[in-house]
Parts: sequence; structure tokens; C-alpha cells
Amino acid sequence: MRTLKRSTGWRAGLGDFSDCLLAGLLVALASVPVVTAAPALTAGCRILDRARHDVGAPLWTTFWADFREAARGGVLFGLGCLAAVVVFAVDLEVVASMPAAGVLKPALWVLVVAGVVVAVRTCEVMATGSPAWRRAAGAAAREAAVVGPAWRREFGAAAREAAVVGPAWRREFGAAAREAAAGGPAWRRAAGTAAREAAVVGPAWRPAFVAAARETAGSPGRSLLLAAAVGLAVLLVWMLPILALVVAGPLALAAVATGGRR
Repeated sequence: MRTLKRSTGWRAGLGDFSDCLLAGLLVALASVPVVTAAPALTAGCRILDRARHDVGAPLWTTFWADFREAARGGVLFGLGCLAAVVVFAVDLEVVASMPAAGVLKPALWVLVVAGVVVAVRTCEVMATGSPAWRRAAGAAAREAAVVGPAWRREFGAAAREAAVVGPAWRREFGAAAREAAAGGPAWRRAAGTAAREAAVVGPAWRPAFVAAARETAGSPGRSLLLAAAVGLAVLLVWMLPILALVVAGPLALAAVATGGRR
């Protein structure tokens, strides 16, 4: 029994690790135009957040659906981040020629790290700040618990009538099948509601940026952990550039794990 539990836990951990690497690869593919890096990281955070809450779905299809949703305003946010990088490069050149470069350079790098942490946190807030699929899953579970699947009730009624009347079970079974097909399981209706709600209610990028800045300033411990994750990702890519294809997955996982939403 103990050996079976260890084997199951090892396989589950390996599956989570492979999902994380796959998410990183998908984020890298979606970030090829550069300005789509923010929506890509948002989609990566969202699929890893679903995996963390045991909401199983094909990563490939859900990632591109989330990416298209996040790209509606995320491209402008990506352009803003790209402009900030250009401004930082210009400031770095200007500061290098100033007399107080030894003091201004570290201060400028601290500001850059804080800006990167806020940008990554903004993507995480966009991904997990208003997770409609969680509310839909809870509603589906409550509906299933209260109402129960239609085919069970109808099949029970058919069995009781067959015991009393005779061969009526065929008609009742056909009626049960038609009612079950018409009603549909609760999770499908809830999933459709979740998709519509996510498309309408989804958080905007500007409020998400403000919330991310407040959370970064208000939770220094989690912000330092995320900054360490960003620094480690940069170090890994600097040591082995091929890791740029998958490093966004662990970074998205770090952003979700250090987020304030549970």
C-alpha cells in the first residue's frame, strides 16, 4: 500500500512538472511577436492555476483560448512594457555618463526589478483575479448535489412502473433518455455560463496593474519571492539560452504560487 502511494505521488509530480514545461513552451511560442508576451504569460498563469485546483483540461486548447481572451487589451500592455524597456536602456546610457553613476545605477536596477515584478504580477492578477470557472464549478457541484442527474430519477421511475404495469419500461426508458439529452448535465451548462461570464466580466488591464502595484508594495515577502524567481529565470537563460523555451512555465507557476488569491 505504501509503495503504491509513493508510485502514484511520483507520477502525479512528474505530470505536474511536464505541464509546467509545456506551459512554458506555449508561452514562448505565443511571445514570438514580443508585444504578446504579457497575454501569453497571463494564459500560462491561468492554465497552471486551473491545474493547481485540479480542473483538468487539455493545456493546448485552453491555453490558446485564454491567450486570445487576454490579447484583447494585453497587446497594449505589452507595448507599454516594451516602451519601458526602451526608456530603461536610454536611462542606463545616460546614467553611465553621469558623475554619480555608482549610486544611480544600482537604484535604477532596483526600479527595473520592481517594474518587472509588477508586470509579472499584473499578468497573474489578470489570470486569477476573477476566475469565473471556479464559481461555475462550485455552482455545478451544488446543482448536481441538489437536483441529481435526470437519467437516474427517470430510470428509477421506469423500474418501478415496470414492476407494477409491465412492459412500460421501454417507453419510460426512452422518455428518460430524451429528458436527459434535453436537460444536459449541470457542468456543461455551468461551463457555458463560465465562458460567457469570463468574456464579459474579465478584469481589465489597467485595474489589474493598479492591483498588482498595490499587492507588490503591500506584500514584500511574496514580492521578494517573485523577484527571486525572475532573477533565477534570467540566470538560467543567461547560462543556457535554450532554456528560454520553457523557463516561462516555472515563472508563471511562481507568480501563481506567490499570488494572494487562493
